Amino acid sequence: MLDATPTKLLLAAALAVVLAGPSAAEDPPEDRQQLAAEIAALREQLNGTVGEPRDPAGSAELGLLERLDSLLVRKQALIDDQARLTRAEAAMQTKLSAGPASDVSDTPPYPVALLDLLGDAVDALAQRSEVLARAEEAATDALEQARRGREGAERERRRVLEEADRREDPIERARATAALRVAEIELRIARTRERIAELELDGARRDRALHESNLSITRAALEFVEERLDLTPELREQLLLGLTERELNLRSERERTTQDLERAQARRLAAEQRRDRVEQVTPVMLAEADALAAQHETLQLELATLGRQEERLERVRELRERRYRALAGEATRPEMRGWEGELRGFVAELDRRRQVEEGRIA
Repeated sequence: MLDATPTKLLLAAALAVVLAGPSAAEDPPEDRQQLAAEIAALREQLNGTVGEPRDPAGSAELGLLERLDSLLVRKQALIDDQARLTRAEAAMQTKLSAGPASDVSDTPPYPVALLDLLGDAVDALAQRSEVLARAEEAATDALEQARRGREGAERERRRVLEEADRREDPIERARATAALRVAEIELRIARTRERIAELELDGARRDRALHESNLSITRAALEFVEERLDLTPELREQLLLGLTERELNLRSERERTTQDLERAQARRLAAEQRRDRVEQVTPVMLAEADALAAQHETLQLELATLGRQEERLERVRELRERRYRALAGEATRPEMRGWEGELRGFVAELDRRRQVEEGRIA
């Protein structure tokens, strides 16, 4: 097995990058207590205008402030989650330092079942890596969109401020001032959304880095176990365990189904002879013919299915024998390359059969 030290150094460097978190400069953080006081004061002001028309600008401000408060809750949850990520990264560093042997609790030699378990784990983790990569891409796009939203809110606030400065009429100036308050709250919302997007991207990157480290450790454990397999003669028996019994059961089922098919054919022939002897075929006779035809077709399908199962079982026996030879180092490279080509053809055949059966079921 290759030395894992370079891999560890690369993974450690990747973790160090994500630990640094977002580097963008941040505006003074919103304080939820101060925001709660703003909301309470505005509500009191709006509720105090009894008998007067409700201030549309004040109502808009209140709705925006409440939206900002909900965003701050989301932001705080993401900040709290950073503690989990930090603990997970520290634990991962420990696992990386311990090496692949620490991920395998038993002592060698190892059974093939453990090799299969680790192989399935590697496959599942690799599929999950693709999902996390797409999540990181989506978070990157979301941050870019949030930045454009914040830039747009800043431009809008400057425009409204310039508009308010130009107003001389007291009424128009009051309206412009109310619009400026709304624009300022919208800018606060846009900045908070940008910060949330930064935290989400940071979390996505760190989650992916942790996952890639886990995948690397599992692959190393797979190689570690593969080099220390229990390749005793009993392993060959273990790989072929149950195949002989299954073959006998299939043969017995096929013989029984063949006899059932012969009896169904005889009943169908007898029914046809009875119909030939009468002048008028009754509905009962027609129903009987349909039932016997359906039974005959079902038994034919069952017999064909059992035949295919026997063929596949023979292929399974061959594949397991080849697997033992490959694991034990008995197979040559040209042999294994030939097996690979056969396996690809076998997989393609199974896919074609699956499509045919799905069409038949539909």
